[in-house]
Amino acid sequence: MKKITIFYIFALFLSFLPQSQASQAAVSANTEKPQLFDPNYELQKIYSEIPGGGTGRVRLINANHEAWYARWNLISEARRTIDVTYFILQKDIFGMSFLGLLLQKAREGVKIRLMVDARMMPLYFRPFDHDELQELVGCPGVQIRLYNQIPQTIVASVEKKDLRMLSTSNHDKILIIDNKISITGGRNLGGDYFAQPGELKIAYYDSDVILDGPEIAKDLYEAFESEWKVLSNYQVKADFLNFRNQSKKLELARMAMENYMKGAPLLDPKLPSIPDSHRKIVEEFNAELMKFKKIQDYKKFTVWRGELPQPVRILDKESILGHKDQIGFNLQRFINAAKHEIVIQNPYVVLTKEAWNLMSQASKRGVRIIMHTNGPKSIDAPEALAFFCKEWAEMMRDMPTLQLFMAPSDKHQLHSKVIVIDWQIAVIGTYNLDPLSMVINSEVVAAINNREFATMVRLRVLNATKTAIECQINRNSDGSTTKVRGPEQDISPEIQKKINFLMKLDWLRPLL
Repeated sequence: MKKITIFYIFALFLSFLPQSQASQAAVSANTEKPQLFDPNYELQKIYSEIPGGGTGRVRLINANHEAWYARWNLISEARRTIDVTYFILQKDIFGMSFLGLLLQKAREGVKIRLMVDARMMPLYFRPFDHDELQELVGCPGVQIRLYNQIPQTIVASVEKKDLRMLSTSNHDKILIIDNKISITGGRNLGGDYFAQPGELKIAYYDSDVILDGPEIAKDLYEAFESEWKVLSNYQVKADFLNFRNQSKKLELARMAMENYMKGAPLLDPKLPSIPDSHRKIVEEFNAELMKFKKIQDYKKFTVWRGELPQPVRILDKESILGHKDQIGFNLQRFINAAKHEIVIQNPYVVLTKEAWNLMSQASKRGVRIIMHTNGPKSIDAPEALAFFCKEWAEMMRDMPTLQLFMAPSDKHQLHSKVIVIDWQIAVIGTYNLDPLSMVINSEVVAAINNREFATMVRLRVLNATKTAIECQINRNSDGSTTKVRGPEQDISPEIQKKINFLMKLDWLRPLL
């Protein structure tokens, strides 16, 4: 009993430490497995049956600035290949400096493949004009594709009479360096994912994992390949006539970012090496960088701080254009095997019928469910909020052991997608709890089978719930339920009208 208490206190201590301290402290942790309850051998068996994967170091990253540092560091160290896919690439200082760093590596002879979702590009770049991407693809050894171009999806939706085809996206976030070290998780490429609360209108709380080992990278590579080869992808080509050379702009974005991250003075726009035509661009980059106060200690960052090898399995789900779904299949098996507890952190909770029944069955056999999601003041998707408001009380009714927590404000916007089962297996990746992720989009997650790591992830989720609002219902003697505290109290009358309208659009739910 004493060992149990010591481990629990230590794990709780880890959850309150900053990211870097927690990682260092984990090295000296007692490696004996915690005995909070007996290991779930059925869960272990299911995990062992998942093909592929390997054993390698794993680092969890929640801190936004460290997530940016990790990407910059790994790309800077690349020697042979970089394979990268993101749902969103914003045209801000983070997106432009990321492309600038890729441009530098391409000039060093590193082979690069970059894929971005075609639906999101027009929101951040000029429609049908991806000049910065065209500049990059002009380098030898660089290939860039836009996933599932919109004209093809319109044709497919008409041919198959399926509106879901219109929403089909590549939601993967994968970075693979030299086929050995990789990153996956919830973050896209843009300031929203690397800023601190208050620095931008949106600053997400998210989760990534750095994964070490060629076997793990191989599985992520296969997930990348399966979407790279989709026939409706558009291959970006270099300009036939390059009227607007963007290479200098990308170089300057990289230089401005590097100067700022290393704590050096801002890049001087009056330097002789900077053309007159680009001085204003540098001034704009500097003005943007000055908003971010916590990305100036890059010199202190190291990727590994003593993390030990752990079993990792990569679970891939192809979009509706494909067939593979390792995520849904294995999550169903994990949840069916759960005996004690399921902890979930996810920005959107609009469960499919199958997921609802699965969670309900787990709850009714006594499995505790803790769910941390966005509330009305933190969510960025009004349509998801509408169905969450419509269904949260029914969900609690059908899942009697459910504790449901909502992020309280726009300073706590969740984008993290995490599941921890029986303190034993942690699943971290891109997978939202909505039909868009579960059915339509391409997704990828890493499942880590390690008691100490899963406990750390679990306690970080629980720590985040301390600032959250807990939803509550009363269970009446006649079997009915009454709402006590839910999202409704945090919605203005004007927003409530919009929510009420969206609630009526049942046809919209499968597309969320």
